[in-house]
Amino acid sequence: MRQLLKYGSTISEGIGNAVAGNRRPFGWPVILEVLERIEFDFDDNGEPELPSMISDRDISKVVPQAPASVGV
Repeated sequence: MRQLLKYGSTISEGIGNAVAGNRRPFGWPVILEVLERIEFDFDDNGEPELPSMISDRDISKVVPQAPASVGV
């Protein structure tokens, strides 16, 4: 799994979609910055077809609950 994530990171950096953490804690500001760089489509009802996030950790212990303004 780590090799797959490293490969994905290399590809993201190569095409300019990587987000530098700059020692920031992983949380909603970083997640939103990542999502701003991802292109996604909308279905026929106008609903977004959002991407999946993959993590090698229990992300629920790292990311705080989304604020109401995020709408997650």
